[in-house]
Amino acid sequence: LGGSGAEQDEGLALDLLASARTAFAAGDDALAERDAGRCVELADRPECHRLLSAILAAAGDPRAAWHSAQGRGGTTPRAHAPPSASPSAA
Repeated sequence: LGGSGAEQDEGLALDLLASARTAFAAGDDALAERDAGRCVELADRPECHRLLSAILAAAGDPRAAWHSAQGRGGTTPRAHAPPSASPSAA
């Protein structure tokens, strides 16, 4: 209640981003990846893509490059993301 669905998604995305940053700093890569991935799904924010890229790169995951491009304002539409680009799909 209070605020539109988009505003609520944006707020939740920022909470997930903060959680992902904390988890990544603490070495909980699985939680960090999950929360950063949910942030991307909810709000598609560049900072969510950048953090997810860092998490994936640290794990040697090739999906990091795609998220890095999105974090820099890449022109690849979300719809054309590689099928495995969403870590929360697992």
